[in-house]
Amino acid sequence: MSARLGRLLGIVLLLFSLLVLNSVYLAAISLLEQVSGEIHQNYYYLLMFLLHLLLGLLITLPVLVFALAHMRRAWRRPNRYAVRAGLGLFFTTLVLLISGLLLTRFDFFEINDPQVRRIGYWLHIISPFVLIWLFVLHRLAGRPIRWKTGLRWSLAATGLAAVMVLVQATLPGDSTVGKTVQFKPSLAIVQGSDVIPPEHLMTD
Repeated sequence: MSARLGRLLGIVLLLFSLLVLNSVYLAAISLLEQVSGEIHQNYYYLLMFLLHLLLGLLITLPVLVFALAHMRRAWRRPNRYAVRAGLGLFFTTLVLLISGLLLTRFDFFEINDPQVRRIGYWLHIISPFVLIWLFVLHRLAGRPIRWKTGLRWSLAATGLAAVMVLVQATLPGDSTVGKTVQFKPSLAIVQGSDVIPPEHLMTD
């Protein structure tokens, strides 16, 4: 691998590590809501969700550039096991990126079909685990993996995400999960009354 590709791989791994940390936090908050029956998607959660979108968009181009350049250099190498694992890694990466784009809503691009979004959601949830597994297989067929470094990063990411979730779990949540909302499908909640008094809407 050339020095330029090595630097690009470093950028990809850094962004992916941040995405893993961010994803562990988002998944943990979703699990916390299911267990507690309260809404914990506060302002900080929304910032983390926005960060997830931003990191996902930022990593797309570097991943594709690195994958295509690395594939062009390694396609004819005699270690066919590594090549096959690399191809699986590449296609799984495409599934992860495309499913993420399907779940994203832009002004110029938006998919609202519930079935398509459901399929995209589960592909986006499952594909990272397949991606990590194929990455390990790919590296096992090539240069030795630095297991201790990977373990330290994993423990640090998991510990930091756990601290963030524990701090958020101590904050009071909204206990309206699972209850009928007066203004459904809007999640608007009115303090002190089930409806907004008409006189409050007639002040113009």
